[in-house]
Amino acid sequence: MRNLIKSLFALFVVGTLLFVSCQNDENTVVETQDSLRKDSELTNRLKAVTFGNDEVLPTDNMLDSTNCFRVKFPYLVNVNGQPLRISNADNYDLVSDIFNASANDQDHVEFYFPLTVVTLEGAEIVVRDQQQFDALSVSCEYPELILSCFTLVFPINVYGYDTEFQTQQAYTFNTPEDMFAFLIQLNDNQFYQIRYPVTTMNAIGIATKINSNAELLSAMENAYANCDSTPQQPSCDSQNVLTNGLILYMPFANEAKDLVSNANAFYHANFPLTFAADRNGNANGALSMSGSQQDALTITETEYNHLKQGDSLTISVWFKQKLPDNYGVHGFFSKANNCGCVDGFTLGYMLHPLFGQSGGIYDISWTNEIHLDTQNWHHILITLTPGNDLKIYRDGVLRISQLYEHLDFGDWFGNYVIGKFFNGYLDDLRVYRRVLSDQEVQQLYNLEGDNNTCLQ
Repeated sequence: MRNLIKSLFALFVVGTLLFVSCQNDENTVVETQDSLRKDSELTNRLKAVTFGNDEVLPTDNMLDSTNCFRVKFPYLVNVNGQPLRISNADNYDLVSDIFNASANDQDHVEFYFPLTVVTLEGAEIVVRDQQQFDALSVSCEYPELILSCFTLVFPINVYGYDTEFQTQQAYTFNTPEDMFAFLIQLNDNQFYQIRYPVTTMNAIGIATKINSNAELLSAMENAYANCDSTPQQPSCDSQNVLTNGLILYMPFANEAKDLVSNANAFYHANFPLTFAADRNGNANGALSMSGSQQDALTITETEYNHLKQGDSLTISVWFKQKLPDNYGVHGFFSKANNCGCVDGFTLGYMLHPLFGQSGGIYDISWTNEIHLDTQNWHHILITLTPGNDLKIYRDGVLRISQLYEHLDFGDWFGNYVIGKFFNGYLDDLRVYRRVLSDQEVQQLYNLEGDNNTCLQ
């Protein structure tokens, strides 16, 4: 029995030393290949993931339009002319209420300076003015939010070692915030090891077991690439489908995903996604919207799909009304103004199909009979040149061509909002950074409803 106890004790000691570190005769610590330090690439990736994978950052982005930092509570902001004090995450509901109070306005945000932001590295910076704020907002290494593509499953266990004090400690992180707090306080004398396996989750809820640092780093890099960095040129089996210059494509075939970047849209938890048959009768081939002020989708604007004043532009979408228009602005596709900059734009309708800001330009040939149509699908497409020459096509026919002299939607990054205040169905949304020709417009109009047969 005595020999058995000795053997078990020896195994325990050896196992502990192998997992945490190796020690030499002078009682100093020798790191293993599995050890991570504060400047390790995986550590930086983990900080980005745990910084963004909580409930605060996505809602904070409604106001600051960046994943590079959080604005530290409390702070003051003016939302559509209403001053607000943001003291905690619950106050973001007030911002949503103001954004959604009217269908006839463009949302506008102004921060009161000075304010303090918390960066990805955990540093606190006092920001004195809008210029400094804008510079910080584009300064981080990994600006794209990857919540929709990658999630760490907690709890996660870590062993840490301090080489200066020769102390070791085991940690259990139950939330992303716990892990982020640990990572940002690491100093030059500390290293740590992750206790594998850990589990990650992808956009559609499929779990993957990760067994090493290399596997975890690879999973994170793939998530950033798939969510959007420099997507590959889309491909499609059908030669009739136009992909040149395509920067966003959502066929809404039983999912709300941009097939160019592979990023899922965000939507309000109270309004789970609902689908219906598309214009060709494909089951669950179109998105069904309720018309509620909160029932809308959001796609984060990135470097790849960023639209700015002076770009060539084409937006194409199919729609069908559930109820006749009730005089509000119904947005099929909008660039939301949430950064304190100039207005964005809206493609939608208010009695007539329209495009623009603060009223916009209308398809004036939309008759009262068609205005009341709840039985048929219609195709709406706009093209815009760098000189603001605007064309509106409906059902494959040019309805209006006009110089939009006062249009200016700026160079800021925001969010794309889909279906705001629209009570009806949407299908096959496409956005191009180029002007399609009349012949190409006809090609899109003649296509059957896509059930994700392209861009896979």
